[in-house]
Amino acid sequence: MKMTNIVITGGYGILGRELADQLRYYRHMINDYVNFGYIYQTLGHDIDDLTVDVDLSYLGVHPDLIIHCAALKVGSKFELCNNNIKATLNVVNYARVHASRLIYISTDYVYPGITGNYDVTDSLNPVNYYAKTKLAGEYITQSLDNYLIIRTSFYPKDQFPYTKAYVDKFTSKDYVNRIVTLMIPHIIKFDQVGIINVGRVLASSEYELAREVMPNIEGISMPPGMLPRDSSMKIEEDEVDEYWI
Repeated sequence: MKMTNIVITGGYGILGRELADQLRYYRHMINDYVNFGYIYQTLGHDIDDLTVDVDLSYLGVHPDLIIHCAALKVGSKFELCNNNIKATLNVVNYARVHASRLIYISTDYVYPGITGNYDVTDSLNPVNYYAKTKLAGEYITQSLDNYLIIRTSFYPKDQFPYTKAYVDKFTSKDYVNRIVTLMIPHIIKFDQVGIINVGRVLASSEYELAREVMPNIEGISMPPGMLPRDSSMKIEEDEVDEYWI
């Protein structure tokens, strides 16, 4: 079986690091599906000026698969556009010229965040400027033939990053180690093309999720008019495939 070399952009972020760790840890269990070769983690800024003339030769590999995790969540509109749109265009152009498969990590915030249980075919209405730039990245990614878009959301591994949690904010978000475990079966299916949701099958409130790691956290209500109130996604149980563990 041909060796499959992987580049993870934003490879030292919360998601990229966990993804690389789990791919390496489970390598021997998934070799029947993908014979992973080199797994390289790039810094996010490494792709800001990536052009189709750059062959990533400094990595020592030509990637068969690029998992585009790099993104900026907080910054000026210019910074968000530069990091989330321009850089994605660079990656997409690179993937097109070098015939690499691209997996683009998007966000559940592309949905309106009002009624919840969103399917990938539902109407989109990003809740903030970050989500708008991520949706723009989705459109750019879909110019390729060989791509997969994963809409998801996560907290750091076993860490809730706030001192209070909303009891009336609902989500399919989970801790990053669980999200990556759910992602990997899709990553190794090289014939899967399109858009998928990845997250908890049963939505929960932010408060319920926080209590898993901080049992005594204080629950509070969301301010009126704040969005997203319910960004939960429709996830079919038969899509939650952990056969490789």
